[in-house]
Amino acid sequence: MAAVIELVIEAMVDAVGVVDAEGRITLANQGATRLTGWALDELKGRVIASFLVDESSGMRTVVRRRIEDGDILRREESWLVSKEGKRIPVSVTGSPVITPTGELQGIVLVARDIRELRQLLADKEAEIGRRRKAEEELRAAKASIETQLEEARKHLLLAERRATLGTLAGGVGHEL
Repeated sequence: MAAVIELVIEAMVDAVGVVDAEGRITLANQGATRLTGWALDELKGRVIASFLVDESSGMRTVVRRRIEDGDILRREESWLVSKEGKRIPVSVTGSPVITPTGELQGIVLVARDIRELRQLLADKEAEIGRRRKAEEELRAAKASIETQLEEARKHLLLAERRATLGTLAGGVGHEL
């Protein structure tokens, strides 16, 4: 059964790591090596806190306490620091590994690289910004056209009044 679990973990695209109660990696998959830049033998035994960091102090302690209580950590955003020192945004899910006696034996962590998702969101925000700007330009153009149309109507009305007044004056002049 353990071999099947290892095969399943290895087949996952996301970075998967099993961490013992002291926070040291006991098992990792190729997804973890691709994301971190560390080889499997380099990952094993490393403290997870050395390359999985969070921006808020104390967050790791709160998460650890929640996992010890049996909670499942769902999609917490964090940063993974690669072997080269590059910070990679990741979405982390964690599940406790509990012994039959109820003790925390370790944690299964799954880290998903969210750089592409962030880029898609940034691109979408930029597109929304471009569309809003285009809409504002269209509204301004429409307002300008409506103003010009109103001015043209006023001039046309004035011209019609003058023409009518001219025709009336011509008719009166003719009658006299």
